[in-house]
Amino acid sequence: MRNEAFDLIFIDVIFSESLFGFAQHFKAPIVGLSTIGTTSRTDELVGNITPQSYASINRWYSQNINLWMRCLNVALYALERLHYYYEYIAVHKEIYERYFPNATASLDDVKNNFSLVLLNDHFVIGTPRPYVPNMVEVAGLHIPETPKPLAADINELLNSSKQGVIYVAIDKMLPDPVMQMILKQFQGLQHLVLWNSKTMPSQSLEIPSNVQFRTNISHHAILSHPLVHLLICHGGYHKVIESIYYGVPVLGIPNVRGNPEDYFDFIGKMSHGLTLRQAHFNNQTLHKALWELLFSEHYSREAKLKSLQFRDQQNTPLERATYWMEYVLRHKGAAHLRNLGQNLSTVEFYNLD
Repeated sequence: MRNEAFDLIFIDVIFSESLFGFAQHFKAPIVGLSTIGTTSRTDELVGNITPQSYASINRWYSQNINLWMRCLNVALYALERLHYYYEYIAVHKEIYERYFPNATASLDDVKNNFSLVLLNDHFVIGTPRPYVPNMVEVAGLHIPETPKPLAADINELLNSSKQGVIYVAIDKMLPDPVMQMILKQFQGLQHLVLWNSKTMPSQSLEIPSNVQFRTNISHHAILSHPLVHLLICHGGYHKVIESIYYGVPVLGIPNVRGNPEDYFDFIGKMSHGLTLRQAHFNNQTLHKALWELLFSEHYSREAKLKSLQFRDQQNTPLERATYWMEYVLRHKGAAHLRNLGQNLSTVEFYNLD
């Protein structure tokens, strides 16, 4: 890569600080992408401030948080900052110095030289918060404007469902006892259940006649189908965004393989779905959640309202991201977008001196 030349460095900013050195190595402007919206670490790159009085560090709370939650939020923020400065960033500085031995700028200098950060967030999805000019929300960037069309047999299957469709988007099959529990609940419904996965289920399972397993079919085309009444998934951030975009209520079920339930509270905050945590995931709670989501108008109404609010944008997230990246290129790094806070140390930024 010694003889390579690049006009722009585009990098995921989550846990990748040591790789910021590519910007100084190639002497090119650097643009970041935060796949989980902004964090204290992302804010620091562009001199942004997130008020700890109402913007949770981990999106745990609703939009109104009480005194105890605010105290906890500030304490967590302080602990995260201490860990960042005294442990986390020290490791990245060591990696940076090892792989960029001829660097003309320190990692701290490179961090303070970001031209732009794109955020996988939106004020309808998260909490409205202040941003400096070189932070741009582009949630839904991964959603295609025109989904890949469904195969004729899948489209016919969806259209033939008189009571509507429950769409299960879980890539890997769950353990057989859990699978059988879920299938038993589906058996009592009149809806078609379409399970999209990368693998087929175990042959030992008793599969109800209204449940169809398919592999690697067009995820977005299914969600955009007007007869899809419910999305069941593990509650990942992208799935939450998709359920809002397409106006489909969502049921988050635990990943029994141990993945964290990071966005389960987030689904509840959005009011367009329900979640079942590992400790409360059983026949009774699953039955209750399915019936509430399918037969209560509240969740469908909230999902459609959130979809209407989210889609009401001047341009698409892709167009917006493209415009601002080209803007940085046209203006040679767009230094005029950067606020003076990027020139200050942490001590100076918070007036600790």
